[in-house]
Amino acid sequence: MVEQKQVNIDLKRTVPIFSDTVLVANVIKNKPEEEKNKKKNKQNPEGFITLIFVDSVAQQAVSRIVMPKITAENLVKALNTNLENFGKDIKLDNKDKEKKAERKNYLG
Repeated sequence: MVEQKQVNIDLKRTVPIFSDTVLVANVIKNKPEEEKNKKKNKQNPEGFITLIFVDSVAQQAVSRIVMPKITAENLVKALNTNLENFGKDIKLDNKDKEKKAERKNYLG
């Protein structure tokens, strides 16, 4: 398991950019130089994942991110965790709204 470290990142200079589409591309480099490396490279090819975020209304790419495979794997894990938590938070919000609606309808 990956050890989590707390990092302070200054986000004041970053500007949020809207994107409603993402394109994914793989760039795989395989450099078999020796017999030893041929087997190693087939199992763990060297390469990068490219994410291109697009604003389809403006029909423009707004960001291009290139990352190694391990970073992409960690991104998938982080997105899955956040989506699960997001789903749980929405369910909690819906339950709270339902309870409030039930209370308002009570005339006893």
